[in-house]
Amino acid sequence: MSWAWAHFGHRINIRRFFQVTGIFLLLFTAQILFYSIHEFSEAEMLGRWSEAIHNATEPFSPSGLYGKWFSVLMVGVCAAWLIVATLHDRARGEHAAVKVRRR
Repeated sequence: MSWAWAHFGHRINIRRFFQVTGIFLLLFTAQILFYSIHEFSEAEMLGRWSEAIHNATEPFSPSGLYGKWFSVLMVGVCAAWLIVATLHDRARGEHAAVKVRRR
């Protein structure tokens, strides 16, 4: 891993790296916020709404039906965004190269 980083690290687009990291952190923060609301409702700290909130958020908790797949979704969204952004940059770069050649 260190050999690959030393030889190919200069090829990494730092701007894209931090954009994808930022997207991942926003999604992760949303997951943590949602999970904390679920746990507060489970501990009955949300008053009379605790049971209703708990039942509503149960499928989206980390052990719930949909919550199990949220981590996979986070990585998939970041990967898809990175692929689309890279293809967009390449198309824009090739377009700019065509303009330069025509002049």
